Amino acid sequence: MKNIFNKIYSFFNNINQKYKNLFNTKLKYILQFFPSNLYILILFITLLFIVTPKILNNETYIYSTNYGTVVPNEIVKKSIYQEIHTEDISKINDLAIKFSTYQRKNNSTYEVIVYENEKIIFKEKLYTKLLKDNEYKNFKVNHKVDKDKTYKFEVKPIKVKKGNGITITKDDNGNYVYRLCEKSKFYKECIVLSIIFLLILFFINYLINNGKIKSEENFYKIMIIYFILITFIFPPLFEPDSGYHFDRAYTISQKNIYEFVTSDNFSRGKIPSNIDCLEYGNSNYVMNEVTSYEGITKCFDSKGLVKQKGKLNISNKIAFAFSGLGIKLARLFTNSPMILFYTGRLFNTLVSFFIILFALKIAPKHKRILLSIVMIPVFLQQMCSYSYDSILNSLCILIIAYLLKFFNEKDTIRKRDLLIYAISVMFVLQIKLPYVLVGMPIIFVDKKKFGIKKYSKILYLFIMLILLGLAFIIPKIGGSLSVVDTSGSGERGMSLESLFNIKYTLRLIYNTAKINIWYYLESFIGGLAWLNQTYISKLFIYFYLIFICFGIASEEQSVEMKKIYKILIVLINIALLGGIFLAMYLAWTMPESKVIDGVQGRYLYAPILGILLCLIPKKKIIDISNETFYSFFNISCFIYLITMLYLFY
Repeated sequence: MKNIFNKIYSFFNNINQKYKNLFNTKLKYILQFFPSNLYILILFITLLFIVTPKILNNETYIYSTNYGTVVPNEIVKKSIYQEIHTEDISKINDLAIKFSTYQRKNNSTYEVIVYENEKIIFKEKLYTKLLKDNEYKNFKVNHKVDKDKTYKFEVKPIKVKKGNGITITKDDNGNYVYRLCEKSKFYKECIVLSIIFLLILFFINYLINNGKIKSEENFYKIMIIYFILITFIFPPLFEPDSGYHFDRAYTISQKNIYEFVTSDNFSRGKIPSNIDCLEYGNSNYVMNEVTSYEGITKCFDSKGLVKQKGKLNISNKIAFAFSGLGIKLARLFTNSPMILFYTGRLFNTLVSFFIILFALKIAPKHKRILLSIVMIPVFLQQMCSYSYDSILNSLCILIIAYLLKFFNEKDTIRKRDLLIYAISVMFVLQIKLPYVLVGMPIIFVDKKKFGIKKYSKILYLFIMLILLGLAFIIPKIGGSLSVVDTSGSGERGMSLESLFNIKYTLRLIYNTAKINIWYYLESFIGGLAWLNQTYISKLFIYFYLIFICFGIASEEQSVEMKKIYKILIVLINIALLGGIFLAMYLAWTMPESKVIDGVQGRYLYAPILGILLCLIPKKKIIDISNETFYSFFNISCFIYLITMLYLFY
């Protein structure tokens, strides 16, 4: 089997080598702007073919019914009709209808017909094999509206049997859910920005191919170009729970150091009277899309402050301290919601960036694996946001980098390194309790590197932290048991006692893995915005996952460690994964659910990285150059930015 793999690898490697030889010819003057790995080049060209039409056909919705919640019966024998709202439009460009498939693959045929009065102006067959559940399907009608005429669409069954049909979601007013589209208001800007991003990509490829980037840290420094772009292009209140996080950062920004240190229960203080303008992307009809210039420009106005009522409990305040500091500095000069929001977000981005840069500097080995995680688009989305994941994920990377350093260190570990490590673990404990397990493998470091007394103190420290954590979380779990309704009423949150039923627990774990495994993989890499409902190209997502596997195979284990210790480290990270799922089971899962609700791929970076580092083989299986890694991550950021443009603008 190994010989077969080597032959296949050798075959593709020879083809790639022939492509690399072209860099020694006159073609190098062109090729130096492109990836030096043939297969990364092919991926880039393929992704370019996928995203280019989306930018060129970039559309926004000018009318939409309300989001539907009521699902009618299957359309089997009779057609359904829906009037089209045309009062405020001059042309029906695209008509998008929201179909539901009952979460199954159907094999039936329908016809979509659009009428002007009773005259047919558009007709198209619809094959349900191609439909996805609860997603919009676009039909290019392209017909000018006559204000004296009425318009409607029909969905007509052609070849349908019961149990093999579709339905269309209805809203609360009884309308079938549809949207009318036109070119985005930011169409020209998106084209210009796409060209600028492409030029940046070519420039970074030029640096990579000409040996200007000599280390992972240097490459990461260059990536600050992309991180700043992501910070400012991602619209306000679009990333998951952004309003919740911004509210806490803004509240903290009004406090002095004494209040910050001594209190978790903060008075809300004063806010700009026009702060609601930050919701400019969420129009009356369409969520998660910037629909006008006016919404942006009015948010730059600096108006007076109004007092907020009540108090806000912020238990993980360290996570919001840096974004709060950014807002505090901006408040010295302006009350503009736009400037306040983006200054706070920028501070979070920069702090996370420098933490990870420091982690890459101190990690003696496996920096490419660290880069493989920190360059994931969703990791970057969280890093360039108000989310506490920004600081949490960065500190977890730093802790893991220190563990690599401690395991590889031959001399006595310095007090400064231990101090930074301990502070990082304390901060992680304060931000999100279960993630303290990320730092636990330090107990397996050779005690001679610490001295016996110091080693014992570290061991006691971790035991104390875990006990403190349990003391902190158990009363909360106990408290939740008395208020969680498990009678099927729909209230979220399950009881801890329910897991004592072993049969139920095993079935729950099995169903969660079976039903959600692909969702976790996809949302781990490319699930953007709220609840990961929008994705980067699925091709890119799965290629990234494969690329991570190649990255593991291209490394060789640098840490000499007993096999039992590696197994224990894997178990610690599995325990962290279990803690994440347990937390969402207790807080978010509905009583009638067959799976654990609320877990997303973006929660899993730290434990997955810990497990991956234990899977590195003793000797490298394949050779992949640093330049190939850099080129891939360069393309990754480019595709992410382009995706943001056509999704949100």
